Amino acid sequence: MARKTRRSSDRRSIQNDEGPFLTKHPFSGVPSDVIRSAIGEVGAKAAAELPNLQQQLRGMLLRCEPTYFLANMAQSYLFASIARDGTIDRPKYKDGALQQFHLEFAQAAFLTIDPSDLQPIFAHPKDIQDISDKLSELLDAYKESRFAMVGEAQSKEEQYLIALQERVRLHTLAVRNWGYYEPALNILRGVFGPLDDHCARLVGLTAKELISAFDILLRATERESASFRHKLAAAFTCKSKRQMIEEYHR
Repeated sequence: MARKTRRSSDRRSIQNDEGPFLTKHPFSGVPSDVIRSAIGEVGAKAAAELPNLQQQLRGMLLRCEPTYFLANMAQSYLFASIARDGTIDRPKYKDGALQQFHLEFAQAAFLTIDPSDLQPIFAHPKDIQDISDKLSELLDAYKESRFAMVGEAQSKEEQYLIALQERVRLHTLAVRNWGYYEPALNILRGVFGPLDDHCARLVGLTAKELISAFDILLRATERESASFRHKLAAAFTCKSKRQMIEEYHR
């Protein structure tokens, strides 16, 4: 009987840490005009840094061949293979890894550079890492630079309007060019279809045939990449170099 009483007492002493809990927001006691001024200062500082960051990125991009850099980064950060059970096997990286809009920005930056100024060489791994870090830094500075307008807003209506505009702007920064693959192909065929005869005279293939050719190349690349990643994944589970080599070449 004593044992039962002791166990019951132990259960009652256990605290429930699941919540819910109420906590005070750290800025709840700060006047709104002070917060708005501080946010505006952050935005002004970021806006002042943008030109310098852009020049730094441009200098880094001059040291590598564009297609090599973009293809490697897209393969490393954006590629997702399909496992045998149909699930998506997407690489897992720490926060701050490059996303599609980072590479879109890099591509746009490459297009502002005269091809004769680019070095047709494969980038060193350190250069690729430096460019990746600078891309993240630059895009973060761009987003923060938009805060400068917050300090200029006077009325509540202006503040709400700016908040809505920036929400839409930052949302479209990340998703503006996304779409499903087949509909995107249909859009391309519809846009470039009228140029079929012109393309055929230039290269011997119509615009639609060129799109189909790149579609075939893309699908072949996806299959090879998925197969390569599966082989690497199996090899990396081995405990010795010999086992890794045997597993990879199985």
